Amino acid sequence: MGKRKAAYHLHVRESRELFARLMMDLAQIVSPVLNIVDGVEAMEGNGPGSGEPRKMNFIAASEEAWALDLLCAWLTGFSADEVPILKEYAKDAARQKQLLDIDVVGHDWRELMAEDFKRAKSFSLSFRIPAILRRPLNRLVLPRPHVNSDKCVACGDCAESCPANVIKVTRKAKIKLGGCIRCFCCQEVCPVKAIDIRHPLLSFLRK
Repeated sequence: MGKRKAAYHLHVRESRELFARLMMDLAQIVSPVLNIVDGVEAMEGNGPGSGEPRKMNFIAASEEAWALDLLCAWLTGFSADEVPILKEYAKDAARQKQLLDIDVVGHDWRELMAEDFKRAKSFSLSFRIPAILRRPLNRLVLPRPHVNSDKCVACGDCAESCPANVIKVTRKAKIKLGGCIRCFCCQEVCPVKAIDIRHPLLSFLRK
């Protein structure tokens, strides 16, 4: 997906469902004949720039991308309905049956499960609200990126990756939170881990 990933984030904003449908459409258009997952080393937490490496020691391949997604979910302790793209895939009854009929050959995948796998933190609201109220409530409920000025080296990687173009870099990076879509691309690309996530007092209202 390359640099177009940021543009896709801006288009769908905070909607995980829309982004999941976008990924499904993209996979259907590209229609790969073979999908491969390099799971020798995974990433725990809020990766890839700010997470921690985790040895998983497996490589898997499938003609179906969703099957690999499901296997990776199992190995890291997720159920299908906890993964947005698998949840979207399962909305079709025939596809839902496929998720229940996966056949893994080769090594016993249960021996590779990481039951204590550290998940990335969730950022979605736990209730339905009108669009006109969503943005002001986001500021009170959803986590937000925060620049640690002591660590920031003003490299500009965060500004370049920001799809909403709300990061400016002079001596240090500064984020205009009013236009932030909370994709956290800035945190992912920061080479010195100078961007962390702050949680508002009302963050308990989110999932």
